[in-house]
Amino acid sequence: MSSLQQPALNRPAEAAAILRSLSGLAKRLLSRLPPHEMEDLRVLWQQLCALRPLIEDSTAAPALLSNAPARGALLGVLAVALRAPLPRAGSDASKDLNWAYRSASEAASICCNKLMGQSLLAAKKVGFALRLLRTQPLQCCARRLAAPTAALLSLERKGPQQGPQEQPRRAAATSKAAQAANRSQLTKDARSALWLSLSLIQGLSLASYPGAEEADALPQAELAQLRSEFSAALRDSGVLEHAARTLLLLLVSNTRHPRDDDGNFLDAFMALSAVLDCLAGHLGSDELAAPATNELAARAAALRGVMSGRCVQHAVLVSGVAALCAADGGPSYGLPGELLQRVPLVGLSTGPGGAPKRFNLRMASGRQVLNFGTLKSMAWALGSGDRIVPRHGALALLLRVGRLAVASGRSHLGVGRGRVGQAAVRTAVRHERGSSGSTGASAGASGNGDRDGSSGSGSGGGSSSSSRCSGSRGLQQERAAVVPEQQQPPSVPRLELVLDVDALQPLFSGALDTAMALCFPAGSADTPRRAAARVECWRLYDGYTRDVLPLRLWDYISASPVRHLADPGRLMPGALLPDSPPPSWEPALAGGWLPCLERLLRRGSGDPGVQVPVLAFSALVLQERTDVIDCPLAWRHLAVLLAYGEPRQAAALVATLGKLLRGADPAGLADAALTGYAAPAAAALWTLIGTYTQKTAAPDTSEARGLPCEAPSVAGRQLAVMLTYSVCEWLPPLARLAARAMQAAARYGTAGQRRAPAVAEGAARGDAVKAAGALLHPLLVWLPSLLPRCSAAARGAAAARMGAAVAGGGGGGNGLGVDGCGGWRQLLLEEVGAVQLLGAALHMFAAAAPTDLPLSLRICLVRACCALVVAFPQEVRAAAGPGDPPEREPAAASGTAGGQASTRSGLGEQPAGATPALGRSGAAAASQQCFPWRPHLLRVLTEDVRADGLGAIEECAEALAVILQLWEAGGEAAGEAVAPQAAAEEGALTLPEAWQCLECAAGCGDEGVQQLASALVSVAEARGVLRTCSHPGCVSLAGDSEAEAEAGLLVCGRCGAARYCCADCQAAHWRAGHKKACVPRG
Repeated sequence: MSSLQQPALNRPAEAAAILRSLSGLAKRLLSRLPPHEMEDLRVLWQQLCALRPLIEDSTAAPALLSNAPARGALLGVLAVALRAPLPRAGSDASKDLNWAYRSASEAASICCNKLMGQSLLAAKKVGFALRLLRTQPLQCCARRLAAPTAALLSLERKGPQQGPQEQPRRAAATSKAAQAANRSQLTKDARSALWLSLSLIQGLSLASYPGAEEADALPQAELAQLRSEFSAALRDSGVLEHAARTLLLLLVSNTRHPRDDDGNFLDAFMALSAVLDCLAGHLGSDELAAPATNELAARAAALRGVMSGRCVQHAVLVSGVAALCAADGGPSYGLPGELLQRVPLVGLSTGPGGAPKRFNLRMASGRQVLNFGTLKSMAWALGSGDRIVPRHGALALLLRVGRLAVASGRSHLGVGRGRVGQAAVRTAVRHERGSSGSTGASAGASGNGDRDGSSGSGSGGGSSSSSRCSGSRGLQQERAAVVPEQQQPPSVPRLELVLDVDALQPLFSGALDTAMALCFPAGSADTPRRAAARVECWRLYDGYTRDVLPLRLWDYISASPVRHLADPGRLMPGALLPDSPPPSWEPALAGGWLPCLERLLRRGSGDPGVQVPVLAFSALVLQERTDVIDCPLAWRHLAVLLAYGEPRQAAALVATLGKLLRGADPAGLADAALTGYAAPAAAALWTLIGTYTQKTAAPDTSEARGLPCEAPSVAGRQLAVMLTYSVCEWLPPLARLAARAMQAAARYGTAGQRRAPAVAEGAARGDAVKAAGALLHPLLVWLPSLLPRCSAAARGAAAARMGAAVAGGGGGGNGLGVDGCGGWRQLLLEEVGAVQLLGAALHMFAAAAPTDLPLSLRICLVRACCALVVAFPQEVRAAAGPGDPPEREPAAASGTAGGQASTRSGLGEQPAGATPALGRSGAAAASQQCFPWRPHLLRVLTEDVRADGLGAIEECAEALAVILQLWEAGGEAAGEAVAPQAAAEEGALTLPEAWQCLECAAGCGDEGVQQLASALVSVAEARGVLRTCSHPGCVSLAGDSEAEAEAGLLVCGRCGAARYCCADCQAAHWRAGHKKACVPRG
């Protein structure tokens, strides 16, 4: 065996020898009263120092936890060392004895700390912590802290109070040297007491509040007992308050008398921060958030009282403000710069074996990672009910923490991409400082503000001067001469502090959540400063989601200002809406919520493994972390943004939703419509569904209302324009998706098929039909309300429509040009392809099983068909056309090979499906009619509605079938018999009666949608708000907003009217029909 291996093999034996010696020392120390022998105390200290590494490497830990004599010995020597009074500094013997007691108690407390931090024998560790608590070490630590702290405080106040009993002592301390010696000794005693106290508190915290997995494996009764006794001991002893008071006094004393000690407070601040973080985490747990028993309530009250102590809060605030000043150069709020320079900046790095290593960043340089524990503890203290900082001061600090998190996120993204260096990150931090005017003003007033601004000013002046003298070489020389003359704190010139990437989410969420609790909601006694803080909260949320994302799915942002948005109620376009948005929405719009929501939706459409879609979905329904969408609430949310947002930004959000809809998968979108499941492309679909499923909010829950009026307000007018733009951007792609869904349904059977399929095929066909119906439903609800706009100018010609238009198919509502109906004719006929779409729907609905489609959907189809015939009789007559010979009609409807081929070829493989429109180019629709309108399809569709008490719908379907049968037979006169079989039926409708029934059905749309549609403006006016890519199939989501992309659009060199986001879209649109519609300029 080599000599190198020998010590490792002897470590268990060494541990056993130390424990035996420790037992003997404990007996000797316990057998007599203090003062003890100096040699015994020195040996005790040596043994404890040798025992510490054996505990850390788990050599001696099992024996200490399992062996009662060894455990009792350690607890006994700790009790003796803590209870022995420290001799006053005088003779050398007193100094040595003082040192021996302090060293022994420190070593014993560190051994206990390391023992309770072990992961082995967790159950034994809980028992050891309980035995330690019952020796009352925290009470002893409080007394040990109180004595030197009181004397040190008297010295800092320039001497103790005058009194007869103080005359001898005052006479003995007249000389300056004696005072310095006394202060030095008191400082040493206070530092020793502080360190051993924090070591014991930290160890007991680790034993009382272990990790979740370890806690679940422990005996719950014993663990609960430990937590209760530990909380009570902290409360009764006040040791944490004493420790914080001592730390602050030592900090002040070291600032005034830097030679009294080494001034290293790193370990003390780290230990205090770790303890507070552990206690705050337990207070925020489910166990104490809503305590179910009196014991839990008492424990929670005790912990809150401990953490709300004034000295504890002061210590946390000093540490947090020092970290903020070093990171962003902001104001110190009256704290002296010399004091802040003594506060350590805890840095994080990776030590040997990947373990985290903490060190003081005061003398470091370059890009360094700052430990976020102090900032997290400060955020908790600022949110407590007993905070010592006024509301506006707490808000200022919390917002600075949020800005630092955002700036750190930018820094990490920039370094990860290799695009920015230290100078660019400083620019981002300075931008965050400048975002708050009050903060900048405070920084200048306090004398501890941003030094970068002054140095930049100086260098700028030097640059100008040098350029006039000797060019770039002179400029470099002058800068080199100016920079050394500037006096700056060590952390400002070259030190760049950022937060660890894993700390951004919890720290940002905690700071923003606490800030929102202080400034939300708006109240009657609101101050401008509090209102500005609400806007700043929204800006921080916008900055975090912009510069720190993409988040991973498990990095959920628990704090979001969306929760403070109240339901605005139903807003009507074209109504007399208030000039300002609802109170809770005003800071959201001022803070950039509208572009933020658009950006979340655009980014969420890419990588499904990030958190962005969840944020966007929950934001749409004003709920956090939701998987089911409330469509009416989504519409009301969007309506506020469209009515009160900046017009181009509102239009950009609409355009983004339209592009998401274009690139959607029909099956996934239908699933989102049927189940309310979150999908990026479904936002537009939810909004459309919300327009006709919304219920008017109760008066006490809505903030804003609008009633239709003749003179709409600015907001009401803008909402009407934006709603029109939404209809124009969303209905055409939704029609194409519905056509593709019907194409999928056609693969499982053709119109009129009634044979019994296999179980699997029948289930698949039923799912496909349901999916197609879910996508068709919004179209079928909106079309009856939009189609009257195309025939409104011809309503005075009702007699002509009943006569010549019905029989011959001429005139009617189709004589109006595009200008006559505001562009709606081209939108509905060419872009939506309403005639072909409803024809395909008739075929699919008639072939579907009654259980696959709800009755309400079939009723919507009948009403939409009636409205379409009234608005566009000529186009529908062309779609009906002369029918097939009677002998071929059953084959076309029964699913023969010919009929199936016709149906599938009509639906095709292209995304447009049954919508042959070519988009905004104005190209004519395809002449081939894929899905002829047949009268028997309507009769099959409504054959069972009378049993449900819907005889009026059946009459409407029969009236439409009568007219279609006339057109199919090629009738040319209003009084001509419809068909031989129809004429033979008793009670058959005449043509005037049939047309009147159609007109009645056309006006029976959804009441809510009709109110919305009545306020719509022309298509050209709505599309003129924002120029987007002219290619109707464009799905590019590059950038954060369509409003930003408008400036980079490529203009068609031939006509100058069409614009494109890229050359690919230009080529695709050229092939799709722009080649014919493009008219050269001039």
